Amino acid sequence: MPDKRKLVEFKSKIKKKMKKIEQMLEKFASSDSDSDDAPASVSEHEDDSETVDQQKRQVIETPLDDILGAYPLNDNTEGPEIAADLAIRWQSYLSSGLDKDTRKSLLEQ
Repeated sequence: MPDKRKLVEFKSKIKKKMKKIEQMLEKFASSDSDSDDAPASVSEHEDDSETVDQQKRQVIETPLDDILGAYPLNDNTEGPEIAADLAIRWQSYLSSGLDKDTRKSLLEQ
């Protein structure tokens, strides 16, 4: 179980990142409202909507890792290979579970 200090640090990092995201959203919302205030002809409005769509695409295309940072609990360390017999058994247990009799006998031990 992670210690309290790590959890507090993790929460503070997430809060900072959420503030950045909120600021980005406010910036885009204010740019959208500026373009909505001025009356425009149909062709000008179409051009504006295209630029807004392009801006939104740019925001969507930014990778989430750039905004939020790397996944904090991602441990890329791998251990030795698992024996094939053991892997097959565990795959079966994880996909379909245990029989009632087997589960009861294991719980009684």
